[in-house]
Parts: sequence; structure tokens; C-alpha cells
Amino acid sequence: MYWFRLLKDIRLWRKFAKVAKQSREKLKESNLRVDNIGRIYTVINLPEEVVQGNEYMHEAWVLKNLGPYNKALEEIGLAGYAYPEMERIQEPGSAAYLLVLYPETPTIGWWPIIKNIVLYFGAFLLVRLGYRLLDAQFDLAGMRDIINYIF
Repeated sequence: MYWFRLLKDIRLWRKFAKVAKQSREKLKESNLRVDNIGRIYTVINLPEEVVQGNEYMHEAWVLKNLGPYNKALEEIGLAGYAYPEMERIQEPGSAAYLLVLYPETPTIGWWPIIKNIVLYFGAFLLVRLGYRLLDAQFDLAGMRDIINYIF
């Protein structure tokens, strides 16, 4: 069920953020920083020989050289939970990537929440409509008593 997975993901994010914020000094030694919501980030500059290649080569080089960051995350216990996201820094004349590490939580976001609210509300309306149609066709007084007893 979506709402239980959402709560589980929120708990995961809170634990990740708490450990990351408590380990700021340890992460700073590896040139990693923590923002207000608990994401870990750094800027990776590309060497001159890699800059000449295409963007796929740049991303492959960044992923290949994540070793020191993974080691720092392992020391604080977040290596298994950190999901990397890379974004090229669009500054003219720069050859750098912003690397952001955070837990993978697919249920957290506006679109999944709105979609599930609409889905569950629609299901509720359909059940209510079905009950009213059945009540109009058949006498469901006994069923009404059971429902009132339960709720």
C-alpha cells in the first residue's frame, strides 16, 4: 500500500539525514558537504584529458572515481543507501559536475502523493456510489446495521 511505503521512505530519509548531519565533520574531510535536508553533495572537477571527450565519457569518469566518496560513506554507514545524481555545472569554461547523494525514495514527491490521493478518493466515491445503487435496488437495512455496528 502506497501510504505505508511513503511512511517507510520518510523514515529512511530522516535517518539518512540525521546520520549525515551528525557526520558533517567526517564528511568534510572527504570534501563532502551536507545541506539542510540531509543530502550529501560535492563538486567534481574533470581533468584536462577527460574534458576533451563527450558527455558520456565525463559521466563514466565521475562514476569510476567515486571510490573515496564511497569509502567516506561506508565509514558513517550510509554507503548502501546513497543514490548518486550527477548534473553538469553550466558555468562557461568549467568542466565540473555536481554530485548529490541521497536515499532513493520513489514515493516521496508531489506527483505520487497527488496521484494516490485522487486514486483513493475515486475508489471511495465508486464504493459509495455502488452502495447507494445497491441500497436503492435492494433493502440493505440489515447491512446498514452491520456497517453502523462496525464503524
